[in-house]
Amino acid sequence: MTLLHRRGELQRTLALVPFGTGNATAHTLGLSSAQVAMAALERGDTASIDIMRTSIAQTPIALVSCSTGFESSFLQRYAAVRYSSRQWAGWSALLLNLSTQLRGVSLSIDGTEWVPPTELVHNVGVYNIPHYAFGKVMWRGMQSDDGLAIAAVVRSPLWYWNLMARGVTAPMELNSSEYRLPGVRTVRWRTAELRSPLPLQIDGESIDARETSLTVDSRAVTIVCASPTTPIV
Repeated sequence: MTLLHRRGELQRTLALVPFGTGNATAHTLGLSSAQVAMAALERGDTASIDIMRTSIAQTPIALVSCSTGFESSFLQRYAAVRYSSRQWAGWSALLLNLSTQLRGVSLSIDGTEWVPPTELVHNVGVYNIPHYAFGKVMWRGMQSDDGLAIAAVVRSPLWYWNLMARGVTAPMELNSSEYRLPGVRTVRWRTAELRSPLPLQIDGESIDARETSLTVDSRAVTIVCASPTTPIV
């Protein structure tokens, strides 16, 4: 996506084949396998979805997520050793970061401080689509073309894995909140500022940046999807 942005080609209709690890965007578009993706390409059905624009030069576009805490620490460790053994890299990164809690993360939502740097957190992130890794619907009811992303702060490892297992119902309106799990806060937004003492992760990759501004760009990318009449969620 970054390469297409630099070439000025984001306005073109894109095709996506789910050969990645988590394939969150592919699942949001109903592309559950390479066979489904190729059939969709033949039909030519498309959907326009939101993106998150960042202030980070090397990673100006985020389709899925930008976060810090457990997710960024896990991915930084995983990236350091994944080429020797992916399985070992995954387990070692999980064990080393399982109990991560930190202070110093701040997240402002639409100009208002939402997570103060004094708060003890396990993970803080912003998310653009309803699915997360491996096709999990994390934010139930969330649409990918309404010009709003979601922010979530999780205070402890237990609550984080509870969220991963169960998901939550996403707030529907700007700056509205939904509390469906203990220890998890969510809010919808259009602009955000994220700062952290740790490196950030964007779309599953650890990056050399510790702060960014983010803006939701509504329906900015058109991608081939499984069916234009099927809801994205």
